[in-house]
Amino acid sequence: LINTMRTNFAKLIERKASLGLLWVFLFCGFNSFAQPGHTCAEAISLSTGNCGVYDNTFVPGTMGASCFTGLIKSMWFSFVADSAGAIITVDGGNPQTMGRSSVAIFSNTGGCGGTFTELAGGCNNPNNNNSLINDSNLIIGNTYYVLVDGRGSVGSFNICLNLYSPEPIAPL
Repeated sequence: LINTMRTNFAKLIERKASLGLLWVFLFCGFNSFAQPGHTCAEAISLSTGNCGVYDNTFVPGTMGASCFTGLIKSMWFSFVADSAGAIITVDGGNPQTMGRSSVAIFSNTGGCGGTFTELAGGCNNPNNNNSLINDSNLIIGNTYYVLVDGRGSVGSFNICLNLYSPEPIAPL
């Protein structure tokens, strides 16, 4: 009887230790598997004409644009301008799950350690899941940074970058 009790007690301790390690992994170690885009240094590179689906659920968030409100869960993207114009669209609606998408574009002469200047922002109204920004004053060859946020909501979203050459304005 005593040996059976010792065996059962050892199994109970072993089971609790396994659950404790699982708890530590899930709640403490999960951020060690963070996806790209959660900091400026890990910005996801965008290329013109390509769209991608991303998720900001486990992004710790670092900074927001002037119109980002609520829980800041901003993801970082970057691109090098090969044209003077850029249209960036973000869709957080069906089939995506983020909702309330917002997007902003920044310039920065010092890379991720420098000072960011917000060039344009597209913050939607609460009843719309799509955001769009259009900036036609980019400098060809410069790197630009894009932040995407759900303005308090998290989930998946689709982002597209289209670079274009703005039409010259005819003199009057």
